[in-house]
Order: sequence, then structure tokens, then C-alpha cells
Amino acid sequence: MKSRYTVSSSFFATLLFLAIVLLATASQSWALQFSNDPNDPSLASATLYDFNTDPIGFFASKDFGDFTVNTLSYTITRMRIDDTYAGRYGTSGRYLDAPFSRVFSFDVVFDDPVRAYGFSIGAVDYDWRVSYLDTVGNLLGTLTVDNSARYGKYYTASISGGQNPISRVVFTRVSRADWIMFDNFKYTPATTAPVPEPATVLLMGVGLAGFAGFQYRKKV
Repeated sequence: MKSRYTVSSSFFATLLFLAIVLLATASQSWALQFSNDPNDPSLASATLYDFNTDPIGFFASKDFGDFTVNTLSYTITRMRIDDTYAGRYGTSGRYLDAPFSRVFSFDVVFDDPVRAYGFSIGAVDYDWRVSYLDTVGNLLGTLTVDNSARYGKYYTASISGGQNPISRVVFTRVSRADWIMFDNFKYTPATTAPVPEPATVLLMGVGLAGFAGFQYRKKV
């Protein structure tokens, strides 16, 4: 009888340890997944928007069909569709830019949340912060775009596991004035139910095993 009780106590101690470890790692496993691959698997069924059918000109807010771009803070000029530097700085044909170093921040708001979003950015001289938010404004993650993207670089962010999908992306100039260009937006709708995180599944298993152990100890 005594030896059985000792084994049961050790069993519960092990379960408690596993639960703590799983809970501690769950938040990390739910972090946004970042990539510089325009062909990232998360974009396999994505919609491509290349701005080639949009008229050239300035705007403060513009609806592009599945998403809207809003200039949040600027001095003289606003966002623009242009083709002056087509084929350079990671662009192809017409592109979206924040010209003349006067735009401080802008956002991309999706009509329907997405589980993956990618964009090409170029002409970057100074850091920009990119913040990803869900439908209620919770921050999902951030990344910094630095001058390694001067001649064009692709960035992809995708959700993982049970994480909420991306609804809004905010671009903010971190320090000095900068003129940047965007092209080839890709986004994958969040139409499928999220796959449970491994940590969640394991935690459920720990709970079931603990319940079974508790029932066993009561019978002994």
C-alpha cells in the first residue's frame, strides 16, 4: 500500500512539471512565424496584388478591394501609386510608396482576417517597425525592417496554431525620414479552423492522465 502511494505522488509531481513546461513554451510556439521567402508555404494559396492596375497618384486612404491602405501620419505628401522606379528596389511595374520622406506611419487593414501576409519593400535607408494586430487590436508580433532591404527584400508573417489571424498591419518610421517602396502583396485568407498547438494537445493529455491517476489512487 505504501509503495503504491509513493509511486502515485511521483507521478503527480511529474505531471505538474510537464504542465508548467508546456504552459511556459505555449506562448513562444504561438508567436508569429517570419520568413524572407516570397514562396513561403504559408503563401501557397495566397492572393497576389501588384498595384499594376491602379492609377498613378497620391492618396490619404485607398480601398484596394481586399484591403485598405491608410496614411496615419504625414506632413506634406501622402501615400502614392507610382512607376518611376519600376524594376528597381524590389518593384515590378507600378508600386506603392511613401514618398519624399514625409510619411511617418500608415496601415494595411484587411476586409477579412488573413493567416499569412507578405510584401516586398525597398529603398529602405533607416529602420521601420511593422506591427501585426488581430481584429480587436491585440498585438500579435512585430518585426524591424532595416537597410538590408534597400535594394528590395521580401517579408512574410504567418500565424501558428491557435493564434488569432492578422487583421491590421501598421508600418511606423522608427527614426529618421525615409522614402520606401512596396510591391507584390500576398495574403492568405484565414478560412480554415486553426490547428491545435502541440502544447495544447499535450496539456490535455497531461490533464487526462492526471485524472486517471487520481481515480486510481482513490481506489487503492
